[in-house]
Amino acid sequence: MAHPQRVARTVAMAATASAIAVLALRHRTDTTGWSASAGVIVDGPLPAHVVGRGPIRVVLLHGMFNSGRYWGSAYDSVAGDGRSVAPDLLGFGRGPRPSDGYTAVAHADAVADTLHHRGVDGPIVVAGHSVGALVAIRLATQHPDLVAGVVAIAPPLHRDPESARTHIARIDPLAGLLVANTDLAARACALMCRHRTAAATAVRLLRPDLPGPLADDRVEHSWASYSQTLSNLVLTAEASSWLAEIAVPVRILAGRDDDSLDHQHLAELADRHDHVTLDRLPGGHDLPLAAPEQCLAAIRDTLADVDARR
Repeated sequence: MAHPQRVARTVAMAATASAIAVLALRHRTDTTGWSASAGVIVDGPLPAHVVGRGPIRVVLLHGMFNSGRYWGSAYDSVAGDGRSVAPDLLGFGRGPRPSDGYTAVAHADAVADTLHHRGVDGPIVVAGHSVGALVAIRLATQHPDLVAGVVAIAPPLHRDPESARTHIARIDPLAGLLVANTDLAARACALMCRHRTAAATAVRLLRPDLPGPLADDRVEHSWASYSQTLSNLVLTAEASSWLAEIAVPVRILAGRDDDSLDHQHLAELADRHDHVTLDRLPGGHDLPLAAPEQCLAAIRDTLADVDARR
């Protein structure tokens, strides 16, 4: 009779392989135009890619399974004659990985501390992708002195936890596993962490459309940073209520083929709040990679609106 621990380990390995395969094979993205940013990596509360000269005018926040380098060279000029900052969020990429505490408040405070560390003393435009969009919205509620406008790209805003679980599982197989069997999901994620190089190699092989650095970033996280960030920012479905707490303009960009989003709910939010607008674009979840020109235009338009109000 097989030992229970050996059976559990085998099941976890199978779940890991399945998660990597599904994560790798679904939602392929045209990234042929991606190249690494010319920015420099600077230390701080969160390590960050900084591009340009002059005052910091734009902050770029990546989503789950990514890092600040997700925003490649296409975004190097997004801040015009100023600077842009793209940090590695708490628990992802090169960001610090505490053993606990990945709440919406903690993520927003880490970004705020990083901006203060870099000398930001006035409101700027914050653009975020996926979970990074939720961090951007939370930053606007917690630190209104720092945020003049938000561009939320593919934000996982949901009406209730059940809707959140249903939609997010379509793009993130580990999320589906987390909802169904937390222990098994933890084992699968831990196994990937112990064999990070092999897992990154698997993603590179299965996702030839992804540039190597972005494929490597898919496994640069911990179980705590992944599971708690997902649970606290997405699966609770609280982020939709944050929109009522802020007055700055929020521009939502949603890919028409992105089945991880609740498109009807996004439309309802735009109708409900005068400061929220919704733009639907061709494409799936990774709009910053597949449609950089449209994302850049939205960020620059928001920046121009902020400058006009000033």
